Formats: sequence, structure tokens, C-alpha cells
Amino acid sequence: MTKALFITTLLAIIGISAAQSSDFARKILALHNVQKMSLNYDNYTWSDSLAKSAQSWADRLASTNTFTYSNTNGVGENIATAVIIPNTDMVQTMFDLWMAQKKYFIQWKRFPNCSTTGNWRDVGNYTQVVWGASTQLGCGLGVSATKNVLVCRYLEPGNWIGNYAYLNKTKATITPNTTTPTTPTTPTTPTTNSTNNSQPWFAAKILDLHNIEKMSINNSNYTWSDELYKSAQSWADYLASSYNFYHSGTGGVGENIATATIRNTDMVTYMYNLWLSEKKYFLSWKRFPDCSSTGNWGDVAHYTQILWGMSTQLGCGLGVNPGNNVLVCQYSLAGNYIGNYVYVNQTKS
Repeated sequence: MTKALFITTLLAIIGISAAQSSDFARKILALHNVQKMSLNYDNYTWSDSLAKSAQSWADRLASTNTFTYSNTNGVGENIATAVIIPNTDMVQTMFDLWMAQKKYFIQWKRFPNCSTTGNWRDVGNYTQVVWGASTQLGCGLGVSATKNVLVCRYLEPGNWIGNYAYLNKTKATITPNTTTPTTPTTPTTPTTNSTNNSQPWFAAKILDLHNIEKMSINNSNYTWSDELYKSAQSWADYLASSYNFYHSGTGGVGENIATATIRNTDMVTYMYNLWLSEKKYFLSWKRFPDCSSTGNWGDVAHYTQILWGMSTQLGCGLGVNPGNNVLVCQYSLAGNYIGNYVYVNQTKS
């Protein structure tokens, strides 16, 4: 039996720097799992032992002004380095650099022949992030006066020659010469509106997407509300089936809605990103509704509702109909109160 060979993913790319906060582990885990869920792969769980070893290596690289992989046996590893960019979410910036490799990834091909460029290094960080057999994660941030380093470690390690990224199997059960994996699958498309969001992945994904943004300004995370979910799902089903598009007017809750007709893409992330695109106009130091650089509060209102400090419960629904997909998210307490700051964690009273 031919032993599978492991390639360490070494990409000396510009990355992030930031002082490690109490939210760091939760945020970097959520960032990884949003990507895993987009491909229907098993989520990561946090490993304190991996985090401890990753932090040790990150500290060493930062303090010695070097940039190299540790070559620790039995783990996968991603690293990046950069100087601090003022007024920037550096953790998100770093992760987005790894995610930039996604555009080159060919999901239905085996590693290392899964890059459109022909060079596995152009996808190596991304494939480790989404590797199906990797289920444990631990990361560390090293900071010095001249160097900032992010190190993430993974178990089982990814990027095994001859394997597909999407296989949820360990290296011990996969040999490229004897095992033929099944054809890659795409995320399941719901057949009816009513069954769409009973799937756990949807609630976990949309909640993580919201909380990543909340954490970026240190606002309290959302918790999932089944009551809001049922209400949002009902309205999403109605809009999708009737080909209408307007707010429900439900009393006492905030509401964001989005619609799209694009197929063969991650519709949840796509529609959520329509709201997130308003971020570029948001003025965080001003009160609502005078917090848009355009002078029109409507240009930031979806984004401000996502971030709103006093909004702590979330429920979303996804309505699916041929040519009409609708995402509805409802929030409690409602956001976008006139005269309030987005980042204040207090009720409207």
C-alpha cells in the first residue's frame, strides 16, 4: 500500500497583526466554520493544546523576526505575517488573504492538482482551512514592535497528495492508489420552502456570519431564537412563493430582507453580503440615522441592524422558489433607533 504523502502548506503571504483578545478563539473558529459549512464539511472544534502550541510558535516568529513553518509532526499549519493597519479588523483581514485563494480552487480534483493555476501553493492555505478530515483547530497571534504573526494548526492535517479536500476521512483510511472517492457533491438545494431551514447548518451559518461582524466592533453576540426563526421563515416562504419583496411590518422586531436569483452559488452568503456591502458607507462614530457617508440612512440600515448593540436575539428564514430566493432575518430588540449609537449595548428605553 502506498503511503500518502503530506505537503506542508508554505505561503509567505502578507497577513494580519492584532493584539490577541478574549474573542480571538471564538472569532477565528467561526471564520473557519463558515467556510466549512459553505461546502457542507464537518465543523472544527477548538483544541486548547493546538492553540497553545500555535501561540508558542507565533510568539517565537514575532520575537525573532522570522517567518517559517514549524514542521511540527502530525499537524497541518497555516501562517501569515503583517504590520498593523489602523482602523482595520486584522483577524478578518488575515483570514481573507487565505480566502483569496478560493478563486483558484477546483473542488472536484485531488490535491495537489486542484488549482486552476497549476501550482498547489496558490490554494494550499485555503485547502487546509476547508480540509474535510481536519476537525480540530487551534490558533495563536504573536505581536512585536516589528512583526505580527498568525499561526493556525489543524488535526488531522490536510493537503495529502491524492486526496480530495471534501473527504471526511483520516489519512489512515485513504490511499491514492487504492481508493476512488465518490464524485464531489454540491450543497443540498431544498426542494420545498418548508423544509429548508430545519437543517442545522443554516442556523449555525447565518448566526456565525452575524457574530463575526458583531465581534469586529466588540458588540455582544447574537443568540438564536426559534420564535424569531419561525416568524422569519414564514415571511420568507410567503415572499418567495408570491414573488413579492417588502418588509413584514412585524411589531417589536428589526428585520432585514434580501432576494437573489443566482444559482450554483452559496446563496446564504451571497444574500448576506448584499447587506454587508453597506459597511463601506457606515460612520461608526455618528448616531443613527446620521451615520452614512452618503447622507442617506437607507444606504447603511441593513448593516447597522446587523451590528446593533441592543439587538441580541436572531432568527432567520430562507425561502426558495424557482428564480426567487429570499433571506429574511429578524432581530430582538429591534435596531436602528433614531438618536442612538450602533455600538451601545442598551435598550431603546
